Amino acid sequence: VVLGDPGPPDSLSLTPPAARWLPTQGAAELHRRYTVALGSPSPRQYPVDPPADAATLAAWKQFSQSTLGFLPRVSASEVPFWTDFLAHRYQQISALNSAWQSGFTSFEQIPLPPQLPSNPSILRDWFQFQGVVLPMRDNAHRFSVLLPVPQSEALDSAAHQRRMELAKRVIDLEKPAHTAYDMKFYWAFFRVGEGRLGEDSVLDFGSRAPRLLPPMVLGNAFVASSYLAPGFPEDLSDRQILGQQVLSQRNPGLTNPTGAVS
Repeated sequence: VVLGDPGPPDSLSLTPPAARWLPTQGAAELHRRYTVALGSPSPRQYPVDPPADAATLAAWKQFSQSTLGFLPRVSASEVPFWTDFLAHRYQQISALNSAWQSGFTSFEQIPLPPQLPSNPSILRDWFQFQGVVLPMRDNAHRFSVLLPVPQSEALDSAAHQRRMELAKRVIDLEKPAHTAYDMKFYWAFFRVGEGRLGEDSVLDFGSRAPRLLPPMVLGNAFVASSYLAPGFPEDLSDRQILGQQVLSQRNPGLTNPTGAVS
């Protein structure tokens, strides 16, 4: 998104799904959808400020995420970013006043809209600021570090800790001061939207390789990467457990008329 260029109202770099509302559809359409979502017999106005009632707040959050793709923010901490966004986009306050049909004398005078704007230009700017600029700011200057784990250290928690401490010292020395990061191992569970591709990739069973699923040991295991090991006699590989396994018939001559093993 080029913040210095207002562009047409539908010039978002990421096009929301067809079912979502767009500012080109107007504020009235969003109000109508909100009324339908609440099941209200009378028209309701979509509030950009989170409702105080717990039940309405839950419905507002669900509606906002599914229809807008974000939860609007109205806190004072967002105002400086709003001012910078408008200043980069319009460059001169006269250009903003012409688009907004307003009479501001400086960008610092412009507050975050306390309610959904009806003016198409203001509505577009508010939508792009809330749905694009703020998420970009939240994710900027952050990165993740994936530490490889050799097969020989798959079950060695002490080696994991040494590897992580060494990597942390190196990263703290080399990273830019304004950045933040997190670390996890290659086989970390519940990974979303990540890939492990590169020259050091190893073809294997992936995160669920048997070597990475050891029996759970209190204080020496990772949540969701271990399992509760069976106790005696279930842990014996040469025993069959009555009630859990079907006993095979080894000698037909030793069976009774019902077919059960004698």
